[in-house]
Amino acid sequence: MQGTLYHLGWKNVQIEHESWRMARALGESVADMLADCINVAMVDLKGRGKTQTEGLLARDAIDAGHSALVVSWAEWVDEVQSDYTRRARTQAEHVATLAGPDLLVLDDVGAGGSKEGEIERKLFTRVIGARYNARKPTVITANLSKKELEAAMGDRAFDRIQHACEWVVFDGPQYRAEVESARVQGTLARIRQAAGRR
Repeated sequence: MQGTLYHLGWKNVQIEHESWRMARALGESVADMLADCINVAMVDLKGRGKTQTEGLLARDAIDAGHSALVVSWAEWVDEVQSDYTRRARTQAEHVATLAGPDLLVLDDVGAGGSKEGEIERKLFTRVIGARYNARKPTVITANLSKKELEAAMGDRAFDRIQHACEWVVFDGPQYRAEVESARVQGTLARIRQAAGRR
């Protein structure tokens, strides 16, 4: 996993907000989550910590001896589409890669933006269908409401995931902004001082 916040663990993040407390509780119970095939949908406002949380949940699964895969949904869809012309891998092979891990994390669902979302919905239905049949849970993050996510996923995929799903609404403070501002504050203060700014 790449990104500025992936080096942090649960002990390094603020968990005062209800969304973070729920995510942490899911991480502590990741073995039960996997055994009972409980999906997680982390939705709502951007910059509230969904991507950071998904990485921590994946790490919890790996630490518990399970396999986990974190995938940027838009990038994966682009890769599948590019392989249509290159004929490097079939769509079924791409779907099988996502069907395999004990825990799959799909980041930023609904951000692909192909024409009317038809391709994303088709692929999402195949991925979720394969995981549903194998009784393997999926974690989804989206900067969308529950209703908007349903439209992005499509009826069939949404129906397979919603009934055994914990919906975590990330509507707390802008976590990313706070962390990133704190990270660079000292360096910027020195630079501003050298430039004669306060």
